[in-house]
Amino acid sequence: MKVGDLVKLAGWCKSGPAVMHVLHVDDFHITAIALQGPTMGKTIRAAKSNVFALVDYDKAMERHYEKYENR
Repeated sequence: MKVGDLVKLAGWCKSGPAVMHVLHVDDFHITAIALQGPTMGKTIRAAKSNVFALVDYDKAMERHYEKYENR
């Protein structure tokens, strides 16, 4: 993940699911502007573990729900 990428915030997050444009990346977080969702137009900070490339998003959500669905 790098500056300029379009990514999607996970549906399990308070502000997700939402497509975002990455503005800054550090070791554990990204800063991005939300392009949809309840924080649309705002800059938000999110843990890297909650953000996925658009092409990986559906598979990541599927794995998450398979893992946590039966708890």
